[in-house]
Order: sequence, then structure tokens, then C-alpha cells
Amino acid sequence: MVIDACVVPIVLYYGLTFGGDVEGFIVFAVVTAIWGGPTYVEFAVRSLRLIKKEHFYKPLGVEKRWAFDITNWILVLSITTVTALLIVGAAPHHVFLRVLSMPGPAILFCLAGPVFFMSLYNAFGWKAPFQISSTKKGDLVLPGIYYIVEDIVAVNSGGGRPFREGWAARYNASPIFRKMIRDQSWFWSVPGILIGIACTIVVCIQEVPREIAYGIGKSLLSILSHHTDYNIGWGFPFIWAGIWAAITVPWVRAVMHKETVSWEEESAIMSATMMKSPPAPAVVPGPYQGSGSLDSGDTPLVKEKNVSGDNTPKIERQTTTN
Repeated sequence: MVIDACVVPIVLYYGLTFGGDVEGFIVFAVVTAIWGGPTYVEFAVRSLRLIKKEHFYKPLGVEKRWAFDITNWILVLSITTVTALLIVGAAPHHVFLRVLSMPGPAILFCLAGPVFFMSLYNAFGWKAPFQISSTKKGDLVLPGIYYIVEDIVAVNSGGGRPFREGWAARYNASPIFRKMIRDQSWFWSVPGILIGIACTIVVCIQEVPREIAYGIGKSLLSILSHHTDYNIGWGFPFIWAGIWAAITVPWVRAVMHKETVSWEEESAIMSATMMKSPPAPAVVPGPYQGSGSLDSGDTPLVKEKNVSGDNTPKIERQTTTN
């Protein structure tokens, strides 16, 4: 997605515009035709998996055929928005370069926005207004990142329902894991929305050259040049996402290590405090083997005696007569 949604549009724009002196509407006709090729293919594949009769890839509790998860709906929103911006911006003979600078911020709004609102529902304990992946309507909503990871691994990576079940069990069993998912949801959603707002403001400010605004949304490298209007809109959101991903990886690993240590300590404590086996009963159950009858007052007694000389206790029966 980084290549086809960030690098390719920037290279084509600067290469064709300043290297080949090609008209803007022709440049963006090419960009619009090429943009998102792998993304469209991946979207089509995951959509096909979700509409099949088989339930392997579908969210838990969903049995009907046409059942998209929340990530698929987010992708629908993102692809539709970006495609509309490219078409509207590139349609005139003199292209609307500021409109064409908005796909990057738009992707941030479409991705970070739903994650933020789902996390907000979770924080306030609100119930789901509709089916959200494996969360049924009326159930409590989980943090947004929970659904994104669940859906991507289950559908795109082929984990299917076994992964969805294991993911839910892990979330329910570990307080440390739940806190990490909650923190990651806020960590990605709130800054994502703020970065989108900042890029939108820069792109829309008339004092900023159009070429500069386009690039800030496309690539941070282009900020070094004087054509940064185009760069702001396309590059900076992806640069930010790369930095956030670099922070997330060691963060998650550290939390997972902490969780593993916690589980090992709890397991050791449980093993140390486990109850010992109960002692043998005073009266051995079974038929009475004494010399008399119980009616005559004989009472069966149990006496342990090592008659064979080994370490195994032997049981002999004696009787006492009143």
C-alpha cells in the first residue's frame, strides 16, 4: 500500500510534470488509473472470502452469506473516498491540485476515525449499535485495534475462525493484554486524526504553494524541495505511520514479555500452593475380612505395617472383641 498509494503518485507527478513537462490532467489521469492497484486486488480477495458460503473467514456468530467485517467496511469507505477525490481533482483540464493532495489525510480520517469511535464506545461502556466483526449488536464494544487485528489476521492472513476464537480467549484471559489493546487503540487513533487535520489545514492554506501541499501528503522527502504543497498531502501521513509502527513493535514485544513473566509467576505460585493428596481413610472400604462378625461387636481396625521390608506400606486387618 505504501508503494502504490504513496511512492508511485509522487514519482509520477514530479517525473512527468517537471521532467517531461506533461499537462496536469494527463499526469493525474495516469495516477488515477494506476493508484491502488494492489490495494484493490487485496480488497477484492478478502471480500470474496467473506461472501462465500463457507463460514471459515466470517466473524464469530455470523452465519449469513453476505457478512463483511468492520475492517472491510472501513476499506470500502477509504477506497471510495480516495477514488472520488482523484476523479474530481483530475477531471478539469486545469486540475485541482489541492483536492488531489487530500487522499493521504482522507485515508487517515477513514482509518483512525472508526478506531477512535469504537475505542470511545469501549471507554464509556456503550453497546454496539450494529454487528461489529465478532461483536453482536447490543454487546459491549471492544477497542478499535482489537477488530482491526482480528479481521486482518483472520481474513487476509488466512487465520479464519480458529484465530478469532483464540484472539477472543486471549483478550478475555489477560488483563495485561486488554490494557495493551486499549492503549494501542488510543495511540493510533488520536494522533492519526490530529495528523489528518494538520495536513488538511496545510493543504487548504492558500499561502502554501500547491506543489508543496501535495507532497506533504505524499512524501516527506519532497519537503526538501520547493514543491511541497503536493508532498504534504500524500507523503507525511505515511511517514507518520512508519514512525508509529517503529514505536509499536518494541512496545508490543515488551508487553508480551511482561505478560509471559506474569503467567509464569502465577503458575509457580499455584503449583507451590496446590493441596497435597488426602491421607488414607481410617476404615478401608470393601467387604470385612475379620474372624468374627460385626454383629458380635468386632470393629475393623486398620494398621499399616511393612511386612515385606520394602518401602511400600502394607495394610493388615486386626479385630478387637468386646
